[in-house]
Amino acid sequence: MKTKRQASKKHRPLVIKVGGSLLHLKALVSELQQLLDGLEQHEVILLTGGGPAVKALRKLNALSEEAAHWHCIKLMGDLTRSMSETFPNSVAVTSWPEAEAAWQADRYPWFIVEPFLRADDKAKDHLPHNWDVSSDSIAVHLATRHQADLLLIKACELPKRKILTKSLVERGIVDAYFPKAVKKLKQWKLVNLPGGTLQEIALDLFESEPAASAPRKRPRGRR
Repeated sequence: MKTKRQASKKHRPLVIKVGGSLLHLKALVSELQQLLDGLEQHEVILLTGGGPAVKALRKLNALSEEAAHWHCIKLMGDLTRSMSETFPNSVAVTSWPEAEAAWQADRYPWFIVEPFLRADDKAKDHLPHNWDVSSDSIAVHLATRHQADLLLIKACELPKRKILTKSLVERGIVDAYFPKAVKKLKQWKLVNLPGGTLQEIALDLFESEPAASAPRKRPRGRR
């Protein structure tokens, strides 16, 4: 039997990946909370990218791709845990059942992905262990495995019209594996922060579309 809380959630779960380059923004907590307030009909699960440390590791090129893959995942986990300690009413989780328990307690789950990815490596279609895969494709994979939708929040300027995911790769907005991974998702959205208003983004999240686009402007009189 569904609880009153579960019955009020009318959409699929939503994985939200916050770009690591955004974590230094002073307004991040307040603006992210504003976004989440507009998504009350969704169960959300959050994670972060690896931030500048991952870019530095790649530039250094001192590790094998296999070793670098897991090191970057640990960095993601460290930053995600840090956000769970900073963002109000949050908790770090390492599995989907733990996320579901957080939802029942009305808390925001921040997902540490390493245990999930270690277990998922037993599957034939696990993610490659190389630089083609970044936190974007990892977020896609998490959403795919749990029949969830996806929102990527980026720090970069995005195209103002729909473009193919291949073009997003060419512009350095997503990783090289992303176009292949995202084909398995029913709905996903790519938005930038800062830029636009989060209320507009929340209204435009769940259009079904084959490629990413910038958020639309809010029509006058719409509430």
